[in-house]
Amino acid sequence: MINHHPVMLDEVIDMLITDSDGIYVDCTVGFGGHSEAILKKISKKGFLIGTDLDPYALNKAKEKLLKVENKNFALYNTSYKEIPEILLKLGIKKVNGFLFDLGISSYQINSEHRGFSYLKEGPLDMRFNQNINQTAKEYFDNISEIELAKTIKIYAEIAKSKKIAKEILVKNNKGKMHTTIDLKNAIINATGVKGNKILSKVFQAIRIGVNEEIFNFKNTLKKTPHFLKNGGRLAIISFHSIEDRIVKHFFKNSILIDEFDYYNQSSNKIDTNLKEITKKPICPSIQEISSNRRSRSAKLRVAEYLNEKN
Repeated sequence: MINHHPVMLDEVIDMLITDSDGIYVDCTVGFGGHSEAILKKISKKGFLIGTDLDPYALNKAKEKLLKVENKNFALYNTSYKEIPEILLKLGIKKVNGFLFDLGISSYQINSEHRGFSYLKEGPLDMRFNQNINQTAKEYFDNISEIELAKTIKIYAEIAKSKKIAKEILVKNNKGKMHTTIDLKNAIINATGVKGNKILSKVFQAIRIGVNEEIFNFKNTLKKTPHFLKNGGRLAIISFHSIEDRIVKHFFKNSILIDEFDYYNQSSNKIDTNLKEITKKPICPSIQEISSNRRSRSAKLRVAEYLNEKN
């Protein structure tokens, strides 16, 4: 049995749903915790659209949503970057809200065959959908030492990124990089540290690189205002400081920051017509953190689309 706890569930529903008859898009359905709550909140006239790359999680979510009677929904086993095409096919021009939960589930981390965790030995995979894209092993085969070091530096936010990248690719080129334990040992050899914090951060950075998470998120994020009705809302739960920084500046300054060059923002200005609802991010309560430790780094930001011409 999968024990899944949707993060800040009440806060998300209270902030996101402005029209019970509206259309809402859960861009990261996962096991359907937020989607189920959205369905229960909207009326029979409302409609939920959901996307997720993980086919197993999406099937479990579908089973859960089918138990919510007399409600309309459609789920798609694809990346949220395909949402504009999905809306076009459905003949939907505007929606009332988008939700992004950018976290990775405990189930995914604990599934040895997925290769997300340094705690269990598994293949170097790290894909959210194992039928598409390149594995982490193939990622190492195709990336330069400079690019890998840059990815680790930015997304792991730790020192010794060059040493780590070099150690990984040296081992890979010698045919000694096949499992999560091989990757774990390479990180330890490069840093001289066995701490879980460093290991988890480097694994996270590589996972982000393998799945092009930030690239896809930014490209989708900049399109969402075009599909929001006047007064529609955009709610985003982030778990990583880079993600939160992107959301913060997009909501506050209509800027998509370059995470590799934070101060180069001159050419990234976008006309979003978004108004911040949350001046500061909403964080989980002490009670939620005590019952769900993975929620401790979560931050929820919400913005509203306001355009008199809409």
